[in-house]
Amino acid sequence: MSCLAARSSTEGTTQFFTGGYDRTILFWSVTSSASTTSHEVTRLTTIPEALAFRGRGSLLVATSKKVLDIRLEHLSAIPSRVQMSNAVHQIHIHRQAPNVAILEVGAFVSLPSASLRLTIKNRLTI
Repeated sequence: MSCLAARSSTEGTTQFFTGGYDRTILFWSVTSSASTTSHEVTRLTTIPEALAFRGRGSLLVATSKKVLDIRLEHLSAIPSRVQMSNAVHQIHIHRQAPNVAILEVGAFVSLPSASLRLTIKNRLTI
């Protein structure tokens, strides 16, 4: 497993996503009765490095220097993607404002301020 993202937790059930070195994203559901189920959500072309569930049926996936927005209700659709200048290591979603995403990246490469503003805008509009 390379990354993990919580989906929901209710009394008796915990749900989450995992990304693996085999490039597969799985959805898991674990109940208090020790019943565990999983199914494959999708298989990527690269190893997922970070996951975050945004609600509204959307899963953000960081792979190397890209962030993908996978629509869980339309898995056959091509995910929207944003190219990043640095590798993304963590994705944080605001619970009350799921359109706000904070990305933790590797060391910044010196960028002209116009490029930096564009990168920041892309991060917030994923």
